[in-house]
Amino acid sequence: MESIHGSYDALAAAWEEHATQQRDPSKAPSRSTLYRWIAEGVPTSKDGSDHRFFTLCGLLDVDPLAIFDFRESGYFSKFARLRQLVYYGRDSLGGIATLLDMYRPAETWPSEAIAKKCFGHGWRAHHLTNKDEWNNSNYILLRSRFSDGRGQHPRAVHVGYRRHGVPDTMWRYYGTVLAIDQRIELYSESGTFQDLQQANGNEIQFRTYFGGRPVEWRVASLHEFSMHSEYPSHEQSVVTFTW
Repeated sequence: MESIHGSYDALAAAWEEHATQQRDPSKAPSRSTLYRWIAEGVPTSKDGSDHRFFTLCGLLDVDPLAIFDFRESGYFSKFARLRQLVYYGRDSLGGIATLLDMYRPAETWPSEAIAKKCFGHGWRAHHLTNKDEWNNSNYILLRSRFSDGRGQHPRAVHVGYRRHGVPDTMWRYYGTVLAIDQRIELYSESGTFQDLQQANGNEIQFRTYFGGRPVEWRVASLHEFSMHSEYPSHEQSVVTFTW
């Protein structure tokens, strides 16, 4: 917060300006309220109409999952139960239901509407497909490099997928890779977690299995990035998605 705005008063003023630009009728939080939210968590609404958490992330220029407490949410201790609740809908998810609003399966994924409202711009994204290479057992290495030069700030890429040759065209969540505190952390939709030390905070690299079935991947971030690939890849010193 301090590196972006310098003080809670400045953050409150930025929120007021954001609310005016977005014609948001809700009152911008005070300095003391912002201090409490950052220390204790941002309250969320049951119906998904309140995007205060995403607005705060936008004003801090940080990806929502880069400051999400995976351990406190139960990702490590009760992942199977959380995955079941996702299928039951947001009413069953409690405080983490807000994240479902952003990353739920959709033809436009992640949510462009929330990103534009709360961050002032849409998602930056790159696409790839294995439709001509799916009948193999190889991996592909993807390097995402951020162009803003803020290597000390947390960065994230989110990966979605959809199948080729089927009527369903929705993107579904595949996983997230974070660059934070000079580490790379991988979280997958199946509950896999991997982390490795990495000195270059301006880059996220990971592998994914490139065979099995014909699919398309969408790699998205709230920050501008370029993406380069290496195929096939036998690099073992990076975090890796598997089907």
